[in-house]
Amino acid sequence: MKLKIPETSTEYVVAEITSPQTIDEGWPVKIALIPKSQKKPVVGDWVNAEWEGSTIRLLVGPGTSKILTCGAYELWVQIDAAPESAVRYAGDLVVV
Repeated sequence: MKLKIPETSTEYVVAEITSPQTIDEGWPVKIALIPKSQKKPVVGDWVNAEWEGSTIRLLVGPGTSKILTCGAYELWVQIDAAPESAVRYAGDLVVV
C-alpha cells in the first residue's frame, strides 16, 4: 500500500490482511503509524484498531485520537492471535 492523504482529511487508513488460516475478527489488532525515519515501532506507537472483514482499519486525522502532520509514514499492524503476536509492515502513507 502507498497512500497519499491531505493533512486536513479524516479517514480510515486500512491494511489488507491475508492469512493461511481463517481470520478471527475477535483477535485484538493495533496499528502504528511512525515517521519513515524511525524504522520500527516502539511500545507507545501502537493504537487500538478494528477489523472490517479482512482489513484492519484506524480512523486518522482531525477530530480523532491519531492526528497526523505532513510527512512520510510507515504503517505497521499487530495481530494478537494467541500464542502468536504477529507484527508486520503494511505499507507507506504520505500526508500532504
